[in-house]
Formats: sequence, C-alpha cells, structure tokens
Amino acid sequence: LRLTHRSARAALPPGAACSEPRRAPSLRCWRRRQLQARLSHTRRALFPMVRNRPEQRPRASGGSNPTRTQGDPAVDHVEAMLRGEFAPVVGDQSTPARIAEVQSAIRNTCDVELNTRDVYGDGDQSFIRCIRKQLELKGAWCDLNAQVTEHIAQGMMGAVSRGNMDSDMQFWMSCWFGDDAEVRSRIEKARRDPSPTKLTNLLDKRQTQLRLTPLMAVIYGARAAGNSAEGAKTPFAQITKLLIKSGANVNAKELAGFTPLITCLSGFDMAPNVWKIAAELGAHGADANLGTRIGQSPLLAAAMSGHLPCVTALMEFGGDPRLGVGPERVGSALEYVHGAGMMGGPDVVQMRELFSLPVWKEGGITGKRVVFYGIPDGAASALNGKFGVVKKLAIEKGKYEVDVDDDGTATPRTVSIHPRRLLLAETRGGGKVRLVNLQGRPELNGRVGDCVRFHPTRGRYEVCLAQSFGAPSESIMVKPGNLEKVEYGSRAAMQCAGCGKAPEGKDTKLKHCKGCYCVSYCGKTCSTNDWKKHKPLCKAKAATRVRVDMEALDKVNNSLEMKGMTATAINYQTGDINGTAKKELSHTNNSSRQFVVKVQIQPGKIGAPTDAMYGAMISDETRKTNFVLPRSMSPEYDKIHVAVETLGVKAMGSKVGVKAYFAARYLDRRKVVMIDCEKAVDPPAW
Repeated sequence: LRLTHRSARAALPPGAACSEPRRAPSLRCWRRRQLQARLSHTRRALFPMVRNRPEQRPRASGGSNPTRTQGDPAVDHVEAMLRGEFAPVVGDQSTPARIAEVQSAIRNTCDVELNTRDVYGDGDQSFIRCIRKQLELKGAWCDLNAQVTEHIAQGMMGAVSRGNMDSDMQFWMSCWFGDDAEVRSRIEKARRDPSPTKLTNLLDKRQTQLRLTPLMAVIYGARAAGNSAEGAKTPFAQITKLLIKSGANVNAKELAGFTPLITCLSGFDMAPNVWKIAAELGAHGADANLGTRIGQSPLLAAAMSGHLPCVTALMEFGGDPRLGVGPERVGSALEYVHGAGMMGGPDVVQMRELFSLPVWKEGGITGKRVVFYGIPDGAASALNGKFGVVKKLAIEKGKYEVDVDDDGTATPRTVSIHPRRLLLAETRGGGKVRLVNLQGRPELNGRVGDCVRFHPTRGRYEVCLAQSFGAPSESIMVKPGNLEKVEYGSRAAMQCAGCGKAPEGKDTKLKHCKGCYCVSYCGKTCSTNDWKKHKPLCKAKAATRVRVDMEALDKVNNSLEMKGMTATAINYQTGDINGTAKKELSHTNNSSRQFVVKVQIQPGKIGAPTDAMYGAMISDETRKTNFVLPRSMSPEYDKIHVAVETLGVKAMGSKVGVKAYFAARYLDRRKVVMIDCEKAVDPPAW
C-alpha cells in the first residue's frame, strides 16, 4: 500500500494502539490482471491492522461520532469509495489523467444513468461487441478493483468507525471483513422491519463504482484475506450461506457482468475460503454459464487461467464448454482450448480431456450412480467395472469422493478419484456389448448383443441377444464387469440389415453397402431384397461422404512441385509445418475399420487454388494418417470445407468453424480414405 507507519498512526483516533504492520509470506506473482498484483500488497497490511483497530464507540447525541475528526482522510476515502467516487488514496500512483480515462471508459461502455437509477438491480448488462470497447472497460474494471481494495484497506488502517456510514454501507463493510455477528444482527433487524422490501434492498443494494452486492463483498474480502491465519479464522463461507438463505441473488452481476461464481472460480487468488464460497454458490444453484459483458464465460475464464480444479468445479455445477457469450454465442471455452487461445503445454491436453469426458453429458454427477473404468494396473485397478454413488466433489482437488457398492468381493469404502475414471451407470445402454467372464452360463461368453438399459435397483444391465447359429434369442441381466463395449463400426458391431445375422464364426461374413458404408449384408439375397427400402437412405448418406483418392492426391502434389512429399501439414493455430514423407503415410491401416480424423481449414477462400498451403489438413491421433487436401481437388475440398465451417469448432474471433472431427475409414485396399461429414464427433483431447 506504500503507506508509512507514521501516516497510519496519524490516521488513528487519540489513544488508539497501533503496531508495526507485519509482512506476510511472499506470494507467487500472478500472471493476469493488475488487480492481482495490488491485492498481494493489500494482504500484507490489511489484516494485521484489523486486529488492532479500536472498538466502536457509541454515537453521541445528535448523531455525531466522537471517533471521527473533521477532515479525516481515511474516513473520507472510504465514504467516497462507497459513494462510487474514484479518488486516489494515500501513496496511490493514479494520475489525474488516468482517473479521467477510467471515468471516460465507464461513460463510453455503460449506461451511467441506468446504473445510477437501478441501485438494487444489475443495471446496464448489454453485451459489448466491439473489441476495443471490451478492452477499454476491462482496463477500467481492473483499476477500479485495485482502487476499491486499497480504499477499504486505507480506511481500516485509519480505524474508520462504521457509525459514520449509513446502515447499508455498514452492512456491506461487515460482509467484506467477515463480521458474522454484525451481519446476522442486521439481517434479523431487516426481517423485523414492517417494510416488505427492507431485507431485499439490504441484500441487493450495489456499492462502489463496481456495483458490488454484499455477497460479492464477501468474496472480495475472502480473496483479500488470502491464506493468512487471520483470514482462515474469518467465517466467510458461513456468511455466504446466511446471505443466500436470506434471499441474496447468487446470479447478480456487477459493472462488467461478473457474477459471484465467475469471481470465485476465475483461477486467481484461490484461498481456502474462496473454495468454500464457490461450493456454497454451486450448491444453491448459481448459473455456471452466465457470461460477462466483455465476452467471458465462467469456463472460459477458468480455462484461460489454466486452473484445472476450477474447470472441474464449473463442469460439476452445470457449465457447458460449447456455450459462448453474447447474442451470437462466440468465445466459448471449447473454442479457446481447441483454437488459438492455448498454444501447447500440459494444461491444453488436460483441459481438452476434461471437456470431452462422457461423465458430464447430463450435467453434474453428485448423487448419481457411476461405474469405474479405465483405471490402470495397480491396487486401484480392482475397481474397474464396479458400481458406486458419487458422494461429493472435493472442490480444491478436482476429484470426486465415491462410495463403492458392496458386491461381495470387497468391503464398501469411499475412494477419491478423478472424473476421467468414471462413467454414468446409465450411459452404457443403447450400444453393442460383448459378454465376458460369465461363470453361471459360460456358453454365452463372446456373444454380442444390444445393451438395452440399466436397472439401478438391481445394479445390472439388460442385454438382448439375437438368434444366431441355433441359439435362441433371449434377454439376460448381467453385472457391469461382464460387459465389454464393442467399438462402433467394427466387425463385431455389425449385423445383416436383411436377416439380422451377426458376424459370428466363419460362416457369416458381412459386407458393407458400397454406396454408403452404413449398413451390412450377409449375401446378395439380403442385399437385393432390402434395396428398395435402403435406396433413399443410401443416396442421402452417400452425399455426405467424401472420398479422397490417395493416388490422385499424389499426382496433384507432384504437379504442385511437391515430389517425394504427400503433403505439407500446416497447423494454422501454431504455425508449425510438418512434412509427411510418402512412405510414412498411413497406408499401413490394413482394415476398413472406422477411426477418427481431425480436419483443419483456413477460414474463407484465401490464396490461389494451386497453393497447397491453404488446403484442408487431415490427420488422425497417431499422425500416421497425415496429409493436406489441396483446393485444386475442388469437389472433395469444397464438401469438407463447408462441413467444417458448419459443424466445426470455431477459433477465437471466428464466426465459422475451423476444426472438426469426423469418422473415417480406408477403402479399396487402402487406396481411398472415406470421411463421413454428415455429423461431427465430440472433440477429443487431441
């Protein structure tokens, strides 16, 4: 705070004790926002002085307060701040020009008249489309954050008596400093007031130019307290719970549109009290998808900080990484992690993996039945295939506490596990599965059937087996450990579209329809009989398939003076150039098995059609399939380009998709790659 011991003592009333401020342990340098740097200075001086502030003296008759002296700068600064005035504090480096810039930015980006009138509501929350104005408001917002914190710290070091403030200001300041007794007293007094709006107005009134509610003041106070011993003793979480139960709006927005939840889980200053407040907000229905006026959703803010536990908490609270901000829904967290926002590093893959986990398909999983899967070899691998009920989210660790069911093989216990190792028990229904390790009916092992549904009361899956090789059709109930998921598009997952036979044994060999590759037949008889029914579907599916002739692609590349190279794969987000040699191309994929490819394009029609740099970059996870489809192969390129722009993930600032993932397979002895552009698959971690 750049505040000397002498000025601090001078600001105190006569007779008040004052001790030298102690230095807290040094904090790591935060990477974002000027506010974080200033908050670290605030923590060093704020809470040691709070312990030594004098008790409030009773008001004298006539409303005057003997603790206040005329022209007391500490009192004037706090009261000016609470009135919404932007004035420099002692030792502050803000120049009059910068103060004028901040006020000008607020006038240019906010409806000041509306904010002045609507003291109990969100005020102006119109989305700012202009990037320049977004940056202008963000800069002013950062300065105001620092000013509010410094004003309050200055006032407490000056031992401001809350008796000098009106009742709403006193309540707001009590929330900031975690004065539990004062907060409870004021709420009870408001409840007894005959006015029906007294309590609502008390909880919703905005203070300072940031337009902070009392609930937001609690969060700011907890962040300012940090990890100090004094802050750990302050009951910020209890006050948060009390405010919410009393009717505080958990989705209220301040000047720039930040909600209490995005303020807690932005990834900065994550003190223990802040985690507890975030848990209370999530438990009481705070919306995890409400964005700000400057184009940030809660998930996007957490992703930009690279804080994985914050992302996990927001996903548990119902956050959707695909949702953007504003009327056009641009700038989603998914676009950020798959686009130009993150250029590499371990956080990128982990963030993408979190967003792609199937366990969050239906929102949060607390209280739901789950199945353990994918746990690597080790002591915990025995949990694979077992059921459990999610007890709660250990929010600071980003892991779930799960009560494992008693299935007779192990003692029931509670384990802490990452969400990547969990599946919802109901999600296995509707796909093809293979029966394995059946003890009572070993003759069924290896049979493939349809997983119909999950029966939660019995903890079993219902599997329907079709008639095959003299074995009758039947439905059985099996444990999750006796099922193996059959990959979609594999031979085991196919069955004849005519007679329903499964490819079991050497006697039944199914072949795909050469037009669409979406159905299979056991022979010509079934194919002929089913053609009239299948014809409309076949033509519709074939129109969405893109077939890339690899031999024709080699000829085109040779004509573009790229002899000896199948393509030059250019990552448009990082600028990396990866040359793939002709002999290394994934023609080693001997089967027609389905796999996933990533297709990246350059937005718009940039460059000459003969310039291979601006083609579509296509690769699989292993990078063995890695080539560029040039624009000169117009029929195939145009179809893929439209599909990616329509179905793909947008880059930050782009209105069309630039990257999409599609199902693909090799055909005709690896001479053709067929890409299914009808529907994009969910973006995986790679």
